[in-house]
Amino acid sequence: MNPTHAPDTTRADAERAADARLDAWLATSTPPTAPLALRAAILAATQPARPRLRDVLAALWHDLGGARMAAPAFALALAAGVGLGSGLMPETLSTEIQESDLLSLALIDDDYLAFDP
Repeated sequence: MNPTHAPDTTRADAERAADARLDAWLATSTPPTAPLALRAAILAATQPARPRLRDVLAALWHDLGGARMAAPAFALALAAGVGLGSGLMPETLSTEIQESDLLSLALIDDDYLAFDP
C-alpha cells in the first residue's frame, strides 16, 4: 500500500461518514410548516391571472400590425362587405306581386278568392 494515499483515503472515509450521518438526520427530520401569508403568496403567484378583454384585444391589434397594417385592412373589409352586401342583397320590396299570388303563397285555396277584398 502506498503511504502517500493513506491520508486521502481516511479523509474521504470521514466525509462519507459525515454525509451518511447528515442523510440519516435529514431523513428523520420534518420541515416546519410555512406561514399562511407565505403559502397564500406562493399560491397566488402560481395561478395565472385572467387577462382582461381589453388587454387581449390590444395584444391582437399589436400582433396584426397595429394601425399601420390592420386599420387599412379592416377598412377595406368593411367597405367590401357593405358594397358587396348591398349589391347582392335580393330585392324584397317588389310591388309587382298580385294578390292572387299572395293567397297562393299563403297556401289559401282559390275557393276563398271571393272573400278577397
